[in-house]
Amino acid sequence: MKCSPLQACVLLATPLCMRFFLVMLSVCVCFSGAAFAQCSGVDLRATLSETERLALNQRVATTPFAQGNHWVATRAGITLHIVGTVHMPDARLTPIANRLAPIIAQSTTLWLEATKAEEKKLQDAVLDRPELLFLTEGPTLPDLMEDQDWRALADAATARGIPSFMAAKFQPWYLSLLLSLPACAVAQTQSGAQGLDKMLGDIAETHGILQLPLEPYDTLFSLMGTEPMEEQINFLTLGVLPNDVAEDSLTTLLASYFDENTVEVLEMTRIVAKRQIDLPPAELDRIIDEMLDALLVTRNQAWMERLKNVQPGISVIAVGAGHLPGEFGLLNLLQQDGYTLQRAAF
Repeated sequence: MKCSPLQACVLLATPLCMRFFLVMLSVCVCFSGAAFAQCSGVDLRATLSETERLALNQRVATTPFAQGNHWVATRAGITLHIVGTVHMPDARLTPIANRLAPIIAQSTTLWLEATKAEEKKLQDAVLDRPELLFLTEGPTLPDLMEDQDWRALADAATARGIPSFMAAKFQPWYLSLLLSLPACAVAQTQSGAQGLDKMLGDIAETHGILQLPLEPYDTLFSLMGTEPMEEQINFLTLGVLPNDVAEDSLTTLLASYFDENTVEVLEMTRIVAKRQIDLPPAELDRIIDEMLDALLVTRNQAWMERLKNVQPGISVIAVGAGHLPGEFGLLNLLQQDGYTLQRAAF
């Protein structure tokens, strides 16, 4: 995994990225969220060329379960409500959470990528083992990168409220995650507002519904933290979006999400990458596919093993929307496992 914008995976695939973000900024970085404006980017779908639009439409047309953020899977007395979430706070999520609340209230279990218990394990691990996220010995990033690349990276970090001296000490893979978000999103995550997964978790807690994690808290470390340092540096150097482009990309991502066009979100990430990164398109496609395989496909297949423990009755599975579509998406895997799928209101 060498490079690509991570924004879609941070917001639609890996909620613990957001938890990392909040934990480490609160521990290490002091800044006022009020210093940043609200997000006001441009929906990039309106800027597509004919070639880009054809590629987008082709991807949507050929991808299983390309649309829909709420599906119901049934099999032999088991009813699963599959909800595609976004891990970024947005006022438009409140009515959605309210509509889903009665379903959660009558369920036996809410399955999440990360429960509060897993978040606590994460916080303890980060504080007890700083080497998980920091370069605690040896050279720091300015020593490992070309001077021009480091200066550009430091500017991107500063624009997001991360001092360059702190950015210099982050593990490259983690800094890539931080810099996938624009400054406006930094302020929103610091404000205490919640993404849909957290909102649904709070509803379940209110009703005393059992909450179970789909994966251990350290899954992301295993996926990204073990890459060779040279690969992580390449990933970091090529994959960071300028703040204005990141804000436009975020606006586009959220617009597509609320339109329930998840595949469109992922394909727009690919289009933005091709506009920003100077690599042959085929090579960039390969790299993005490799990233999606690690952050989506591998995890979906592992989750299916855990979901074998689902008991008869109603359960809710709330995961990043990026996990739902595709040949190896959670919905298609459930269908292959004998479930009947039907799209539901979101």
